[in-house]
Amino acid sequence: MKPLKDKIALVTGGTKNVGKGIAIALGEAGVTVYVTGRSITEKDVKGITIAGGKGIAVVCNHEKDDEVKAVFELIEKNEGKLDILVNNAWGGYNRLRNRKDYVGFKWKAPFWEQPIELWQEMFNVGVRSNYISSFYAAETFLKQGYGLIVNISFYASRKYYGNVIYGVAKAAVDKMTMDMSEELKKHKIACVSLYPGYIDDTGKMGFCQKCHRHYNPDGLDINYFAYGHGLQSWVAYHRLFLRLPYRIIKQALYDQFEEKVSTASFVKFLKYFSHYYAETERIINDKILNNSFIHADETKINIQGVDQYVWVFTDGANVVFKLTPTRESDIVHQFLGDYSGVLVTDFYSGYDSVKCKQQKCWVHLI
Repeated sequence: MKPLKDKIALVTGGTKNVGKGIAIALGEAGVTVYVTGRSITEKDVKGITIAGGKGIAVVCNHEKDDEVKAVFELIEKNEGKLDILVNNAWGGYNRLRNRKDYVGFKWKAPFWEQPIELWQEMFNVGVRSNYISSFYAAETFLKQGYGLIVNISFYASRKYYGNVIYGVAKAAVDKMTMDMSEELKKHKIACVSLYPGYIDDTGKMGFCQKCHRHYNPDGLDINYFAYGHGLQSWVAYHRLFLRLPYRIIKQALYDQFEEKVSTASFVKFLKYFSHYYAETERIINDKILNNSFIHADETKINIQGVDQYVWVFTDGANVVFKLTPTRESDIVHQFLGDYSGVLVTDFYSGYDSVKCKQQKCWVHLI
């Protein structure tokens, strides 16, 4: 069954990665998919046809408005309608994909060390190109009384993701989506942002004649970002809240979603969330440190046969936990800093050197 048979879609910049995946998925649903690319060929859209739809390649440089306009004119001439526009074209990874031409480029360098040209690269094809394509699509959508615009965005629009220009570009896409949706909804036209998980470049795997194993192509690092935020959240919930062993989570993941994920990836998922919620932790820390009193305590735990210590700091409403390999009180000084309120603790001597008012817990004496 093809639920979207007879539908027409346009996926901009759909020759690889996210765009290609979306185009093939639309093909599986029976859609005729027009795909643009600077040097696209029919070979690039063959997968769409194999999947059950019809793939049509259209050469287009989304930095050139006249070429973009010509794409919509072609679709109008051939199909007489357009049901779905997926704005996926993106020029912001050019330096990452061509490292030999951009020696010294660092994605996570601070903004004052980034090349000024990066702003134009991310905004010309990624923000402005989305606007131009939406502009021409709106003409068709308004005439037929329906339509869907999907703007590919990312979590960087909502939190810091290591590159200022990237975050601003994605935030601009989301704002444009929101405002366009306000103006289009009364015409029964939807406009949404879609956040895919991190997808790295594709490439041909190498093969080692000595150890007889395949390896990833140069510059391709398959990591935990290959999985989306939702799946990683599911794993984190089962591990941290339900406290299930990794082997049980691994089996459940396969039973429910038919996804084979290694337990090593689960560890990386948790590391991902430690970074993702770093700002949340900072906010909680500030709330605790701004309170007039703080309760602190520590306890020994055993992790895979190794003794470690968990420290807890709370103001009664907010709480943070810290893990250290020993009972040394350095973590207390690091967390409290110049705290001037009242520290409430037991009689462990490690707290005595903290330079603030202290109150000991009499229950520990009893």
